Amino acid sequence: MGILRIKGTIKLEQFWPKGDSDSNGSTVEIALEGATVEFDKTDTGKSYKATTYYQKKKLKVNNQVTSVVRRGGKGGKIIARLQGADAPELRYPAAPAKLSYRQRWAESAALALRDFLTDLDYDNNGNVACEFRSANLKDEADVIDVYGRFVGDVYVVNRMGNEKSLSQWVLENGWALPVLYESLDAKEVKLVLEAAGKGARKRNTLWDNITTDASNRSFDKTLSYRKKISGSPKLGADAGALVHPKVFRLQATLALNNQKNGTSTSLKGYLAKADEELVVPLAQLANYRKGSFKPQPLAAYVNLNNAFTGDFTQLVFIEHTLPTGRKKTKASAKAKKPAKKGPMTPAQKRAAVARAARMKKLK
Repeated sequence: MGILRIKGTIKLEQFWPKGDSDSNGSTVEIALEGATVEFDKTDTGKSYKATTYYQKKKLKVNNQVTSVVRRGGKGGKIIARLQGADAPELRYPAAPAKLSYRQRWAESAALALRDFLTDLDYDNNGNVACEFRSANLKDEADVIDVYGRFVGDVYVVNRMGNEKSLSQWVLENGWALPVLYESLDAKEVKLVLEAAGKGARKRNTLWDNITTDASNRSFDKTLSYRKKISGSPKLGADAGALVHPKVFRLQATLALNNQKNGTSTSLKGYLAKADEELVVPLAQLANYRKGSFKPQPLAAYVNLNNAFTGDFTQLVFIEHTLPTGRKKTKASAKAKKPAKKGPMTPAQKRAAVARAARMKKLK
């Protein structure tokens, strides 16, 4: 196991409405100009060594090959996904449609995080020093999710000189909901749930409007990303019914599919067919890791009225292992049969004889 740390900066101008990034309450862009990127293979935090692995790393996202270090500034930038926190979607792309869906409270969550960072010390260019950290990594690639984001935590220092986790801050202050993944260890799960418990007691935050309604009628297609607004935005101005972002993303994909195909498939029906999300009750996580408990489809937690009956503080999501986010089906898991070879041409026969002769000399 290893630890990755990246010392970079957060540009305040990235946040909505001034910026045009996807940064909300659970994702942040970190500028790498003058940054240090180090990996400790020992997982002790005492043997960090500089690495250039990420400068060369590329992967396929939405059928496009992209670098995990994005363009921006002199040294590029990375997108950090705050571990254990899921904020309302500010601009969820509904490909191939040329629009991005938005959730209630998403603008407020982005504003709240920006305001918190603005209260810290920053330089003349509006840059806040930060450190990204992610532990329990199998290797350097393990920190990157299927979207090319770096999953971990981002730490800043307040004016009192104390280090603060952004994941903890957004959860404790009610600007993100908890989301548990199998990669979290027991200590990390405890920290996430304790922080979310504090956030749930906060008033005038997204916890005021949590709903379990995941029906088609509850999805507001008219809410889209607003690049420009008139006047100064205020916290809570976009308040309204809020389903967990995990469910919202599924709703957005379903709405687009229904529109494209002229269907009215419900979320429960869609999940039963797509089988995109698998979960394990938190109480069964240890048994799942031992191989004695089978993951359950998320559809099992959606009733016939398309209300979500699960408790996100007690469900652990099984992370996707395929770039598309889908699990291997029986058909895709089978080894591909080699293509049948046709008869060799005269030229191929001569080449084969020559190879055989060379191999004979080597023996």
